[in-house]
Order: sequence, then C-alpha cells, then structure tokens
Amino acid sequence: MKRLIEYAKDHRHLWRLEGDHYWLARLQQEVAELTLALDGQHEDRPAHELLQIATICINWLDKDQDLEWLEEEM
Repeated sequence: MKRLIEYAKDHRHLWRLEGDHYWLARLQQEVAELTLALDGQHEDRPAHELLQIATICINWLDKDQDLEWLEEEM
C-alpha cells in the first residue's frame, strides 16, 4: 500500500483540472491495457497496469482534496 500511495502522490498533478469524463477515459484506457497485459500483448506487466488503475482511482477521488485522508486510513 505504501508504494501505491507514493505512486499516487507522484502522479497527483496530472489531470487535476480535467473533468470526470477525461478521468473516465484514462481509466478505461488503463483497463484496456490491463486486458492486453493479461494476454501477454502489452509491454507492461499486469501488476503495473493495476497500479496505474488504482492511482487513477485514488487521484480522481482526491482531485479536489489532499491525500492526507488516505494516509490516515492506512
């Protein structure tokens, strides 16, 4: 979990000003890449795609707040 939080923090500046449909499109893109990775047709491993998916979800939830709420939950 620590790695996930750090990865999310490192990428939290991305797309901060974008709307929900943009976030959804990025999430769908990563899910498609996960599908390819599971079939061995993508350069990244499934674990990395899952990390990216989780990061998008965390930062989407957090885009108007601060990640401190997540750290307190851990």
